[in-house]
Order: sequence, then structure tokens, then C-alpha cells
Amino acid sequence: MFRQVGVAVQMGLAGLVTGAFAGGIVLRRPAAGTWICALLGLLVAGGLLTWLGERYARLRGALYAGVAGVLPGMMLGNYLNTVIDTSHVGTVLGILWGVACFAGGWVYVAARLERAGWYARYGAEIVTVFFTTCLWSWLGIVLAHAITGEGTWLRGAAYFTVPFGVAGMAALLPGVVLSRNHVRPFFGSFLGMLSGALVLWVGLNVAPLLLLPGSGLMWAGTVIGLFMMAVSLLPLFYPSSSLITGIVLICLSVLSFIGAAGGLVIGGLVGILSGSLIASWQGTTVSQPVTGSAATAGSDGRTPRLRMMATALFRRAAALSRRRVARGASVLELAVQEGQGAPGSRSFPSG
Repeated sequence: MFRQVGVAVQMGLAGLVTGAFAGGIVLRRPAAGTWICALLGLLVAGGLLTWLGERYARLRGALYAGVAGVLPGMMLGNYLNTVIDTSHVGTVLGILWGVACFAGGWVYVAARLERAGWYARYGAEIVTVFFTTCLWSWLGIVLAHAITGEGTWLRGAAYFTVPFGVAGMAALLPGVVLSRNHVRPFFGSFLGMLSGALVLWVGLNVAPLLLLPGSGLMWAGTVIGLFMMAVSLLPLFYPSSSLITGIVLICLSVLSFIGAAGGLVIGGLVGILSGSLIASWQGTTVSQPVTGSAATAGSDGRTPRLRMMATALFRRAAALSRRRVARGASVLELAVQEGQGAPGSRSFPSG
């Protein structure tokens, strides 16, 4: 019940944003028309599509991911309208292309990664994929516009491929990070890298405008941002040091409020969160091969493969010993029977 409510809320939020974008940006309606479009998107995504996904389990992934491709398709349609020069035909084609990319391609890749153990489902997956796709598809369109020339066929190909490829990989990233989090604190390190990059950006671009030249805090944001990114990488190579590196990252995040306004406050808060996640990480580290006296003593550091081999050898030895005992008992019984039945046989006195 709670899962269905959570899915409906996430789908409704995605539909609300998509409808508002369609009404205000694409159709250019006034405020009343924008609200009507947003309400329609809420009802369609949060009501109809959620009900279809719960009723038809095989279509669930395609329906939920397809919603994330609508808004990037509208962005592509804005470019297609300038090429086709027909009202909203390019928008429709762009929406169809976006839905096909995410309902088909993205779902297929995510399923393959999940079967391989490289993607993990999580609670807020629908809304995370939606907003990640919206942000990175816009950045992909900006990138496609920057790397191609005006009026060339290469620009059209870039508009069809770059935004959706970048957005699709960015939408897969949280699930990939969470799937590896049991081995190393990938999630906390990922957030720490983001917070450090934001603090570094503020230290390079904003802090010099706020602080007086020559002051000791002039380059504090730059130095703190670089240290935050470096400390966030350490737990990936040395998971056993996650407690110390997490505490250090929290301290650096607090210091970022002095030298770089906390990375516009968001960077510092995310840094504190990531440091807490790294410090509290309790994953399973990769077991090392046991050598020397530990191996002969059969310590707890034995790898699962060695335990399986030892168990198989023990069972084989037990089965062999049972067969030998049964064979010896049968031979003894046969000898006793032959001794009793032979002529002139003697029996030992009982007393």
C-alpha cells in the first residue's frame, strides 16, 4: 500500500512538472492555462499511468521511465519546430523519440545492469530519474549546440543523440553507485565529490568577489574544495579508513562556510551529509587470502571458496568412512556365519 502511494506521488510530481512545462513553455499559455496543463499532467501520470503500471507489471518499467523522456522530447521538439517549420509537429516527434529512448533503451540497459549486479533499485527512483533526466538533457542540448555548426546535418544528429545519451547515463548513475555501496562507500564519496566541486567552483568564481584582495580567506574556498574532493576519494581505495575520512570531510565542510560560503550553503550541507554517510558506512570489505598459520588453523578469514572446498572434502571423507564401516561389518557378519555353519567348528566358551 505504501509503495503504491509512493509511486503515485512520484509519478504525479513528474506529471505536474511536465504539464506545467508544456503549458507555459511549449504552448505558451497564460497562468490559468499553465495550471490546467499541470493538473492534466498530474492526473494522467499520477492516476492513469500509475494504475496501468500496477495492473500490467510487464509494462511498469516502460511506463515509469517513459514519463522521464517526455520533457527532454519537448526540448528536442523546440529544435525540430525550427527545421520542420510546422506548428508543434516537431514537438510531437520529439516526445515520441524521448519516450522511445527511455521506455525502450534506458529500461533495457537498466535491466541488463541489474541482472549483472551493477544496478540497484531504490525508493525515490522515479522522481530521481525524472529530475536527473531533465537537468542533464538540457545540458546535453547546450553541449550539442556548442560542438556542432549552424545548419549542418551533424547538429541534427547531435540533438537526437547527445542529450538523451548524457541524460540516460546520468539517470543510471545513482543506481550503479548504490549497487556498489556494499563493497565501498560509493554513495557518500559521490556526494562528497559533488559538494567539493561546488565549494571549489564558489571559491574560484564567487569568493574573490566577496572578499578583499590580499586577505587570508581569498583562496580558502579553492583549497578546501580540492581537499574535500581528495578526501572523498580516499574511502574508495581504503574502505577501512571510512570513519576517519568521514570525520575529516565533515570538518572541511564546516570550514567551507568560512572560505566559500559553504558552496552557496548547499555544498557545505551536502558535504556534511556525505561525511556522515562515509563515517557510518558498515559495508562488507573484500576478504583477503589467508596464508601461514591462519590458514592451517582454519581462522575466520578463510574465503568462501576455501570454505566450500573444505566442506566438500569433509563430506567426501565422511561418506568414505561410512562405506568402510559398512563393508567391515558385512565381512565380519559373513565370517561369523561361516564359522557357525562349518563342521567341527568350535565356539569360544562364554564363561
